[in-house]
Amino acid sequence: MGSKHSPPEMEDYPAKKRTRINEDSARQSPVPTDDGSSESSYWDDPEGDACAERDAVEQVTIPRPPGPPRQAGTISKVILVQFMCHRYQVVELGPQINFVIGHNGSGKSAVLTAITLLLGAKASSTNRGNSLKTFIREGQKKAEVTLHLTNRGEEAFQPEIYGDEIIIQRNISKDGSSGFKIKSSRDHRVFFIRGTQLKQLTDEYEEIDANLKISEVLLTKKQEDLPELLQRVKSAEKNMREVQIASQAQEMIIQLEKEIFWIYVAEAEAERDLALQQLQNEERALPKYDTKLQETENKISELDDRIKTLEAAKAARNDDETHIRQADVDLKEKDEEISQQSRDIAEENAKLLGNTDSSRKQSIERMGQLDTEITEIECRITQIQQDISGADAAVKTNSSQANQCDQNVKKLGADMESNKRAIHEYGSIRKDRLLVFGQRSDQLKNAIERNTSWSEKPIGPLGYYIKVKDKSWQPVLETVLAGSLKSYMVVDKRDEQLLQRLMSDCKCVSPIIRTRRDLFDYSSGEPGPQFVTILRALHFEDEFVKRALINDMRIEKTILVEHRTEGDPIMSHPPPNIVSCYTRDGFKVGGVDGGRGVRALTMYNGPPRLSNDDGSFIAELNQRAAELGSQIEETKRQAAAANSRYRQSAEQLKRLRTEEGQLKGRLRKARDMKASIQDDLDRSASSNITTLEDLKSESESARRTLYDQSQELLRQRDALNSDLAPIKVELEKLQHMIENRDQEEDKINVELTTKITDKAVANDALRHFRDSRTKQAAKVAEAKKKYDAAEAALPKAIDEAKKVSGSDEPMQTNRSRQDAMADLESFKKIVRATETRHRKSLEDIEIEYHQANASYKVAEKQIEEQAASLKVLSNALAIRKYRWIEFRNHIAARAKMNFVKYLDHRRYTGKLSFNHNSQRLQVQVNPREDGTTQVYSSGLLSLVINGNPLDVHFY
Repeated sequence: MGSKHSPPEMEDYPAKKRTRINEDSARQSPVPTDDGSSESSYWDDPEGDACAERDAVEQVTIPRPPGPPRQAGTISKVILVQFMCHRYQVVELGPQINFVIGHNGSGKSAVLTAITLLLGAKASSTNRGNSLKTFIREGQKKAEVTLHLTNRGEEAFQPEIYGDEIIIQRNISKDGSSGFKIKSSRDHRVFFIRGTQLKQLTDEYEEIDANLKISEVLLTKKQEDLPELLQRVKSAEKNMREVQIASQAQEMIIQLEKEIFWIYVAEAEAERDLALQQLQNEERALPKYDTKLQETENKISELDDRIKTLEAAKAARNDDETHIRQADVDLKEKDEEISQQSRDIAEENAKLLGNTDSSRKQSIERMGQLDTEITEIECRITQIQQDISGADAAVKTNSSQANQCDQNVKKLGADMESNKRAIHEYGSIRKDRLLVFGQRSDQLKNAIERNTSWSEKPIGPLGYYIKVKDKSWQPVLETVLAGSLKSYMVVDKRDEQLLQRLMSDCKCVSPIIRTRRDLFDYSSGEPGPQFVTILRALHFEDEFVKRALINDMRIEKTILVEHRTEGDPIMSHPPPNIVSCYTRDGFKVGGVDGGRGVRALTMYNGPPRLSNDDGSFIAELNQRAAELGSQIEETKRQAAAANSRYRQSAEQLKRLRTEEGQLKGRLRKARDMKASIQDDLDRSASSNITTLEDLKSESESARRTLYDQSQELLRQRDALNSDLAPIKVELEKLQHMIENRDQEEDKINVELTTKITDKAVANDALRHFRDSRTKQAAKVAEAKKKYDAAEAALPKAIDEAKKVSGSDEPMQTNRSRQDAMADLESFKKIVRATETRHRKSLEDIEIEYHQANASYKVAEKQIEEQAASLKVLSNALAIRKYRWIEFRNHIAARAKMNFVKYLDHRRYTGKLSFNHNSQRLQVQVNPREDGTTQVYSSGLLSLVINGNPLDVHFY
């Protein structure tokens, strides 16, 4: 070629220094870096490559004959570094035609290819390859091609910026990427930094620094991934706990299945014992029926005898009735005669009063009339005053009743509005059972479902997972459980605080129970099966809810009874495992006075929470509305009646007071008139004395005559009375006999009727006992049949229980079969739900948990180790950089001294000026004034252009 190659011996120069550099490089960070400004990766042998570079530069700097000036845009030089077959090649081109010659394979076309690529062509347009990485010299990681364009003359492009020459550099990396640079015309002067290996150290430190930054980024990413690993550990731990709970539930299922079979045995034994007891009871009843039959037959015989006796006595008494009736007629005739005599005597006495003065008599009669009138008026006034008092009380009473009715109407109206609101609210509650536990319970439930930060998802409201088995117990159970039905269950303080925030956001505050979820065995704390506990009266859809209420309210030790009379003897001396007692009608029995205290409960009257509404609650509300409507109408009617009575009483009071005033006026007038008549009688009394005395004598004579007649009549009456006395005595005896006979006859009739009735009853009893004995015999046969069947079924049940449990030892239990079956179904539901969610075995999930935990710990340890390593490496790099700066300053000082010495040896003067902050090197070479300069080498010649100082960038 027109430009000479580097000698082969320099390409293969095995310098020891290169070995040391490579060994130092091998100890650097393994993290890869791609720094386009670094050139150290082009050289396998920096010292040999530097020699090759100097030879290439010397070759192109040999003085040539001057030619015409170059025009702007002409190519003056091409530099190929690790490009195709060239290690380092500089091709100097003339201003006109250039011929490139050389042997085949010497790299002539590589120059043209480099120019093509530098001018922006793609790899495929060169017909030498389809990818830029194919142009990198074999065994190298990068390649570099540089093109020098002349930028002088009238057509120069922005010479104030780019100068007289534009240098275009393209870097090609092994991964196929490339980049362009436009460099200053003085950049090819940078040999100092490379020759002293400061560039290599700089690149290595920059690569280490880049690797440290990459490591920091990777460490940060790992630290960001660490919470995710921790979450995976928590999730795996949660899954493991759930599966462990399911495993416990599976063990409980096995135990329950064994227990259920032994419960079947216990039930079979109980059924056999009951059948035996019933058989014995029925057999003991047969002799009683025989005895009753005999007693009834004897009683009927006695009643027949007594009835015959009473009928004979009744017939004997009928003969005496005629004599008694005749004596009664005679007695009545004598009474009539005596009455006539008394009337005659009264007439004779009346004649004594007929001879009185008519005028005085009229006055006296008038006074008597006035006295009567005054008395009547006074009585009437007294009566009216009493009526006024009663009317006044009636006015007050009716007014009070009217006011009370008005208040009742208002109260009933408020109750009606409350009932209407309850009906309206229940319309929405009935669609979603959750709303029974609070108006915003559905929103809270959705918020709980959406949140994924729980350690264990809360369960609640607890009442949502509970159903009552017998609705007759529902009112008292709703009252006793009360707020617990609205409670939510969490497992730790963090979940409790999170749930409280959700409740606050949803405005749905409910009690929170914090308890661990453990399927513990509670059967040892239950009372005997003869007691109905709250636990046995409820069906639980979630086993954790059941155990939460057992811990919180001891429902397995709280019994339910029908009436207080049943609870008093139990709570006076409570059996084991019983702490409290409630009755169906709303009383708590026990707790004070040695267990005999009773406290009434305020019963719950809201919508049903422990059962699905069958329409009864809304029917009750509607019935209540109808009753309230009827009560309101009735109360309004009563209010209207009370108001009417009030008005009538007020009018009557007014009328009575008016009448009282009128009667008092009449009373005054009557008293005045009586006083006036009395005065007139007193004045006329003295003038009529003589006349009155004469009249008195005549009256006394007539009186004596009448008196004699009267005495005669009295003697006749006395004679009649004397004759009548024995008759009366006899009559009294007869009447007494009649009364006694009537009583005796009534007694006989009553006894006869009683005996006849008793006989009829005895006949009915006889038929009843005969039928009962027949039925009892049938019951004995049926009981015998049941006992035989129960006795035959018991061995089969025992064999099955032994087969399932694998033991001949009976399993003791206090639970009923229904409770055990309910618990079995609950545990099966837990197992099915866990299998549906995970579909893995406990061993696999435990392995996942341990793997996740190990991964988290390994990652945490790696992060700690990498952080410590990065800290150590960063400190070491800082120390290395400090030493590098000292080494750079030392090399620069030596270079200055050697440069001055080298120039002086060749009769030149000059200096080197380093500016490390701006990364520039200023070279100044001046010939001596005496002109005795020697010829200098091409390396030194390359630093001198017309004696002007050069600015060289260094790295």
